[in-house]
Amino acid sequence: MGSIEENDNDIFMEHASFEVLDLNPKIGHEYQAEIPSMIKKSEELSLRMNPADSEAMHDNRSLSFAIGLPIPVTWIHNEMEDSG
Repeated sequence: MGSIEENDNDIFMEHASFEVLDLNPKIGHEYQAEIPSMIKKSEELSLRMNPADSEAMHDNRSLSFAIGLPIPVTWIHNEMEDSG
């Protein structure tokens, strides 16, 4: 069985790269991703005009993408005090 494990390691090492990768952030329009919309263009326009009057108001899935979901944030002071 040792030969099977050695073969697996050899295959892995063939594909491994020991080069230093360029991890600098890519800034500029050419590096930006295009994210497709999750709702129809007509729903988006109606929500922007008056969200309360929109037919999409009754569809929670459409509304959550148009307005966004709440994100709870809590600040925790995590510093230990020196009792002297």
